Amino acid sequence: MKNLLTFYYWLFLPLTVQLAFIFSPAFRQYFPVNADLYFLLIYLFIYRPALCGLRLIATHKIGWDKFAHIFIPGWDSEYFGFLFFNRG
Repeated sequence: MKNLLTFYYWLFLPLTVQLAFIFSPAFRQYFPVNADLYFLLIYLFIYRPALCGLRLIATHKIGWDKFAHIFIPGWDSEYFGFLFFNRG
């Protein structure tokens, strides 16, 4: 995950899948209305921090011992420029 384009691909793939499901009539037939909210909460609090943590580990910015800290809200703001723009 050292490549920034690969990071963006894995970052936005779940959101595009969610949008495809939201506008699909078959999705509403088989899943409850709250499924969108659950998917978004899982994305925000589990998937995105884990993805950011794996990118920071792959680029040797943090070690595995700091991986659990990435789930604390705001902890990765120190690495924001590096994560999303490859600066720093």
